[in-house]
Amino acid sequence: MTEKMQGIAVESVVFLSYACVLLGWLIAYFKKVGWDARPFLIGAILCFAFSLAADMASSLKLFGRWSRFRTDYDFQMLVEDGPKFVGVVLWSIFAWHYSRSTLTSGGDAN
Repeated sequence: MTEKMQGIAVESVVFLSYACVLLGWLIAYFKKVGWDARPFLIGAILCFAFSLAADMASSLKLFGRWSRFRTDYDFQMLVEDGPKFVGVVLWSIFAWHYSRSTLTSGGDAN
């Protein structure tokens, strides 16, 4: 196995572990999340998934040789890191909503 293939295999294992942790958390806690915070949680997860997909597509070189994604580094960074930033903002808003509703309801976020 070449060094590049090993790097892609390790990256895939890391992404799979992200998915497993996220799925476990969602199974355990999604019902406890209030309806006012769920859109922010779902938005953060979707932004994170899009960012991972763009990163994986970039590392697998799924874009053509003359694609803007491969020739314009600023555009590539915007596509990969823009959703990460939006996801962090949405996750922060979710955490604020969830914490506020948990504290004001006496421990039950519903």
